[in-house]
Order: sequence, then structure tokens, then C-alpha cells
Amino acid sequence: MAFYTKKRQPRIFMGLSEVAGYYRHLKAGFDALGVPNTFFEPVPHKFAYHKPSALQQWVAPIILRSDAIKKKKSVERSYLRLLLTALQWLVFAYMALTHDVFIYGYRTTFDGAFVGKRRYRDIALLKAWGKTVIYVFHGSDARPPYLNGNYQDDTPETLAIRTQDRVASITAIERTADVVVNHPPTSLLHKKPVVQWSAVGIPFSGEESVSTQSPAAGDPVRILHAPSIQKTKGTPAVRAAIETLKTEGHAIDFVELVNVPNHQVISYLQKTDILVDELYSDTFLAGLATEAAYYGVPTVVCGLEHDLMAATMTPSFIPPAMTGPPDALVDNLHALISDAPRRKALGLSAQQYVRQQWAPAAVAQRFLRLCRNDIPAEWWYDPNTDTPYVGGWGLAAPDRHSVLTNHMHYAQQLAAQGGPSVLTTLGVNAPIFAALQASLQTNASPSLVQEPLPVA
Repeated sequence: MAFYTKKRQPRIFMGLSEVAGYYRHLKAGFDALGVPNTFFEPVPHKFAYHKPSALQQWVAPIILRSDAIKKKKSVERSYLRLLLTALQWLVFAYMALTHDVFIYGYRTTFDGAFVGKRRYRDIALLKAWGKTVIYVFHGSDARPPYLNGNYQDDTPETLAIRTQDRVASITAIERTADVVVNHPPTSLLHKKPVVQWSAVGIPFSGEESVSTQSPAAGDPVRILHAPSIQKTKGTPAVRAAIETLKTEGHAIDFVELVNVPNHQVISYLQKTDILVDELYSDTFLAGLATEAAYYGVPTVVCGLEHDLMAATMTPSFIPPAMTGPPDALVDNLHALISDAPRRKALGLSAQQYVRQQWAPAAVAQRFLRLCRNDIPAEWWYDPNTDTPYVGGWGLAAPDRHSVLTNHMHYAQQLAAQGGPSVLTTLGVNAPIFAALQASLQTNASPSLVQEPLPVA
């Protein structure tokens, strides 16, 4: 371990990938605290969260040109990849010389950052040079693929390959990083304790250009749904729920935004009464719901076994939201549509939580505590001993049951044929395997929490 111990403020590097504005707001937090920091990603994000740096403007065209050459044995491509390999190590050396703490996100690494092949040898070098390394996971970069709706159409063989890729990355990171931050429900493949994602927080701060106001009596209630991927977010079921509520006589102005730039979503959020986020979520407030909370908009979010998910988290780290199983969506929406004071109270509670607990400067301050190994015991989650959540993300209960059953049968067949053990194929320890088995023996659509979880 090489935690930061000097009296002066550490110089922080963040990279090498932006995730829904997380690092833009974290940077703002460090800036507010007067902590010198740098964010760098080799290629600009499609939603342009950061102003391009001079270094990025120089490197990105070479990377994009190399990626555009389909013929792998092309002389030009070989030359460009050699150039990029040299450049990535030069940039890494410069950053190592000028920074004390490295905050990496989404399994990124300088070792392969410019040529698309992760090896993580840079972490070992950073440790040898006495640098502090913190890794932040954001969901699909750690979640078992067989519990991820994005991969539900994959064969068991493909899921096994994806799982081993996740395990290899996590193992390499855990071997040398000083601190790993992850959400307990997506930490099933970890072998070492992680700092709870919600303990650190999702940094966000927005502009106060428009004030949100409740609709007048008789006006339709404005409901927003903004899925990045419609199937995994449960969009068809959301549409059906809205139609059911309209049939019951509720006046609803429903807006659906699909894969649009963040600033457009923010604009709509500020004129919204209720956000319907996800139908099969493994978190209570993801990025979009955090943005909604900032503007006082209550979120309805559904998922499998949210009561068990809450059990994996320290209670004070559970933010306010209307939660429940997918089949409670209509009832939960009905409750908020019909009860304006309750809707307002939930929105204000979420707003207070996010603006205080997850303000960029507050989140940045917690990262400074991580740098110095000043980590309270209640921040930790240990996948070896603590309660696991195995409900997954983006999967309706029948789909989850089918995918998981098929994959576990495949793992058992491999083991019977002299291949890897079942635990190795699944990438989990024995207690988590037992939880996976038990989940297949329960009702495919259990009765779950339908009221907002209490907020400490």
C-alpha cells in the first residue's frame, strides 16, 4: 500500500474514460477545494463532457485513424500502433512525474489506453514509484455478464469468456490498487473488500436556469423516461404502465427521450414532475436519477429483490426513491400522481440528500480521505462475508432465471468434463454461488419493497 501522507494537497490524475459526467463533476469538486487535478481521456466522449485538451487534440486523430484501418496487417496500421504505444508510455511517464494520486475509472489503464489492449502494468510501476492508486467501477465493468441484460442473448460460452475477462481485470486491479470503489450489488466477482460506491457518492451539480414547479390542479403530471437502451431499461413496460394510468383517468404528459445528449435531458428534467428511471435496476439512484434528485424530481425505480439489495448497503448510504418490483410500477406511479404533497416531499428529500451528500466538493473530500487511508469502517463492503445481492440488472425475472439457469448448467457441464470448476466459470466464491442457487429456487417475481426506503 502507498497511501498519500504528505502535508500538501495531492496532485490528482483522473482518467482514462468519462462515465456519464462523473469525472467532470469530480474535477469540479477538486477545483472547489483547491486541489490540483487533471482529467485526461485519449478520445473525446460523444457527449463532450470535457473541453478537449491540447494533448487529446493531438493524440485522438491518430487513435481514430488507427481504429479506422480494418486490415490488421496493414503497414500503416502497424506503424500507427507502434507510434501510439510509444506515445501512451510517454504520456504515462509525464503524468506519473507530475501527479501523486491516480483515480482510474471503468477498468481503464495507460497500458493499452491508446491501442485498446488492457494489461495494467502501469499500476505496478505507479506503486513502485510510491503513487496512490484508486479504481472506481461503474456497473457493467464489474457486474457478472450472466446478470447483465446487455448480454442476455449471448451463448453460455460467450458469457463465460466475458466473465473471465471481467475477473482477469478485477484481479489485476485488486492485486496492486490501494483502494477499489464499487457498488455492493456489482461486486460479486471481487475477492477483496471494496469501498461502497454510495459511501463516496455520485458527484453532480447543475445549473439553476429553470425552477421546477408542481402542476396546477387539473394540469397533467409530467413524467419523463430517458432510456439509453430501451429493452434493458424496461421501456415497453413503462409505456404500458403509462397507458394503463391514462385509461384510469389520470392526466399525464409523458415524455420519452432515447439516447439524447445530456444537456437535453437536463432541460427536460427541470420541467418534470416524476422520473421513471429503470425497471430492472441494481441501484436506487443511478446517474440520471441523481440528476433528477438535484432538481427535486422524485424517481420511480424498479428492480428484482430491492429489499435484499438494501441489505448489502449501509443504511445511511441509501438515497431516497420510490422503489419496488417491476409489477409495482403502476401502483407506485399512481401513488405519486395522486398525492402531490407526497410527490413533493420525496423530491425534496432526494434533493437534500444529493445536494448535501453528493455535492462535488463533498465527494472530492471523500476521495481525499481515500488517498490518506482515512476510511471509516461503515464505508466497506466485503464480498467474502457480507450479504450478496444477485438480482442483476436489465433482466426481467423470467429472463434472468433462464439466462442464469443455462449458464450454471453450462458451468456444471464444463466441470464434469474436467474443465474449470463451477466457481471458476462463474467467477464467484462459495457463499455467492449458494445465493445464486437459492435465487433460482424462489418465485421468479417475488413480492418486494413497494414503499420508499427510509433515509438516515
